[in-house]
Amino acid sequence: MVELASFSAGQVAPRERIARWDAQVWTPVSSFRTEALSVPFEGEARHAHMGPVHLFRVSATAHRLTRTAAPDPADRRGLAMLVVQQRGTATVTQGGREIELEPGAWTVCDADRRFGILSPQGGEQLILLIPLDRLGLGTGLGSYASRRYGDAGGTARLLPCYLTGLFEELDAAADSNCAELADIATQLVRLALFEARQSVPPISMRETLRLRVKDHVRRNLRNPAMSIESVAAAFGCTKRHLHKVFIDDEMTLSQFIWAQRLESCREALRNPHLVRHSITEISFMWGFNNSAHFSKAFKGRFGLPPGTFRERSIATGAEPAFLHDAA
Repeated sequence: MVELASFSAGQVAPRERIARWDAQVWTPVSSFRTEALSVPFEGEARHAHMGPVHLFRVSATAHRLTRTAAPDPADRRGLAMLVVQQRGTATVTQGGREIELEPGAWTVCDADRRFGILSPQGGEQLILLIPLDRLGLGTGLGSYASRRYGDAGGTARLLPCYLTGLFEELDAAADSNCAELADIATQLVRLALFEARQSVPPISMRETLRLRVKDHVRRNLRNPAMSIESVAAAFGCTKRHLHKVFIDDEMTLSQFIWAQRLESCREALRNPHLVRHSITEISFMWGFNNSAHFSKAFKGRFGLPPGTFRERSIATGAEPAFLHDAA
């Protein structure tokens, strides 16, 4: 079954709650900050980690969630943040836009840019974090960001229902189905955005293959033998054809494979539950077979050697991401 993790602010002394809330709920996924608007702050958070997709249900008293500064290169995740209002109201601001959310309404923001989510009376939200490259929107959210969705019918109204049902049933779902469930949620977000903007574009065969190849790569990162040759064989095409499929992408296929491996290693190095594993073990776990090459590549991408990155990450978020349910 899929493991749901939870954290309650009530388990912590009032003066320590906000710091612990951020450390345990948000620090493992991004540099968000919470400001309590009522004392004492009360909150409950549950989290489902489905590969690269994260789904949260957050219920809290009056507060403001923000990213007040652009992240440094080591903290850029390339994530879209979907906010679905479940209970109460919220005001979401980003890029000079401000929108009001009531139950059933939702919006999407760039999680790497400044934003604010104000819940003046408290309430409950579902928050979905999705890699931007999985939405097929190009280089970013663009005009899709910070708009109100869910007022009209269609997929935009179906999406909150699906996410609510998904969260309720996840603890009974098989681990092997996680990737497929996350893919369904991602595709619903994509379709809802396109429908709401009245710009549903046809998906070309090239784009379809590129998305399938990327999904194949993500599922096989732990295999050190994965290469362009093995990917081509898996899809019954030539290496030359794969290169053509990725010609309009920001990365070549080879660069994408190594970038995904480095991202996975970065997430593992942030995880306090994996401190018993050496850096070399973690790099080999995600398909590298040379520790010196890994260290050089990691520093080149994130600006810090992996050991220094791990020390700083654990120091700023030393507590486990969540306290797991006893069940």
